[in-house]
Amino acid sequence: MIGMIDGYSFTILPVYIGEISSPEIRGFLSKLPTLLFLSGILIINVIGSVWSIFTCALIASVIPLVHFVTFIFMPESPYWYIKVNRYDEAEKSLQIIQGENDVKQQLLIIQEAVREEEGKSKPKVTDLFTVSINRQATIITCILALQHKATAETPLFLFTKTIFEKTGSDISPTVSTISYSAVEILVLLLLDFSFWTDSEREFFV
Repeated sequence: MIGMIDGYSFTILPVYIGEISSPEIRGFLSKLPTLLFLSGILIINVIGSVWSIFTCALIASVIPLVHFVTFIFMPESPYWYIKVNRYDEAEKSLQIIQGENDVKQQLLIIQEAVREEEGKSKPKVTDLFTVSINRQATIITCILALQHKATAETPLFLFTKTIFEKTGSDISPTVSTISYSAVEILVLLLLDFSFWTDSEREFFV
């Protein structure tokens, strides 16, 4: 279940956000799933230091329930409507998203983007290796992913409190865990705002 939720959060959600948001803030909004993921860890660590696991589970269950009740009223992506030739519904969806009645210009831009996408040949998995630019992107992505795993971030994330307990520090393991989560969020926010003015390549270096 957790794997399904993570798969949804980090794949489908960014696509939906990208299709309904304006280009000016699309980059920042695409990072929201990661920010909310880390915020959830911080919140559960805070309330977990006060209440039992069962109580924390009940409190945490409120969020997906609110999501389910509210998200059914969210408009469908206008890109999807145009792809299936439902132009009137695409216009209504765009009006809700933009908060404006006159969305003809934006609708034409989306139609042109969809037309260009459909005019291209259907991508294949082999394109990741046979097309030069895709091959370079694939290699860079794999290297960055391997470097990320080599930092031992995953076991640190899973056993944060246990690790702090084993250190024998005078600082409470709970306080250390909460501080660790808070620092992660702070760094992410700093990087998000810095990306607007600085080079992404410099951050990777």
